[in-house]
Amino acid sequence: MVPGPDLPRITTRTREKILQTTRFNPSELCSRKLWQIVNSEQAGPLDSADLQRAISELAARRHYLTELAEMGKLGDSSHQL
Repeated sequence: MVPGPDLPRITTRTREKILQTTRFNPSELCSRKLWQIVNSEQAGPLDSADLQRAISELAARRHYLTELAEMGKLGDSSHQL
């Protein structure tokens, strides 16, 4: 939907502010998307705490455990294979 003459367009700066205030919730993402986030060289706007929550979510779902272990991202032994 294109904004009409009475509605302002969302600028890039506004969009960035919205994204910054949106809280990362890994439980809302599918395992494949979480894996892409964890496996990427750059985590993008995620900080280390968010990245760890993504890893924990994957481990809790018991998805990609072998890959996470090979990467050394499973710090505790509670998610053993």
